[in-house]
Amino acid sequence: MSGSFKIIGANRHVEFSVSASNDLTALSQEFFEEAVKLREACATGSSMKITANLNFSDPGGGAVFHEAERAQRNGVLHALRPFVLQKRERLFVPSFLNAFRKENPDPRATWLADHMRDAFLLRQAPFQLATNSGTLQFEQQWQHYANAFEYHRDTEKRQAIEAAFSPLPPMAEFVFWWGVSQKAQTVIAVGGFAAALSGQVPSFTLKMADDLP
Repeated sequence: MSGSFKIIGANRHVEFSVSASNDLTALSQEFFEEAVKLREACATGSSMKITANLNFSDPGGGAVFHEAERAQRNGVLHALRPFVLQKRERLFVPSFLNAFRKENPDPRATWLADHMRDAFLLRQAPFQLATNSGTLQFEQQWQHYANAFEYHRDTEKRQAIEAAFSPLPPMAEFVFWWGVSQKAQTVIAVGGFAAALSGQVPSFTLKMADDLP
């Protein structure tokens, strides 16, 4: 299977062809179908945008989070699950992107895969959080939070979260849901080019606000 990709940046756009073996085509079809479920979950109910009113003079409390309804959030987390659990390697986003890169060594294709991977792993955050022990790694803390409070009830991970975000525990929840939003957006975008790789659509276009390399 083959398709056409276009990336439109702030300074220019590039177009290139991609191809997929039978195995990658089948994997892309599976990825696309699960990404559609996630897109539908995100579109249900109120917006997934999250804001927080944090009282820094009283870091032990006073945080008010305005989030989507709990039922919608549960639906989004359930639909996101296949893409974020590393033990589910077939659809884990970095694993899927690695499979894509192996079959498409074109520098433009590998740049796209790397860009999507970094977005999914929360390496493109517009902010940083620093503690006495250093700058927090968002992906690591996101995984800790997911396993401590959402997908599992891991006591060790809960203690790690509490230590990392002390003395401002409410920021842990804010960072987690910001990460959910970023990961969901990335999965849906990758689902778009999975659709092209599996023949669901003839081409894939990604529009970006940043300059292209």
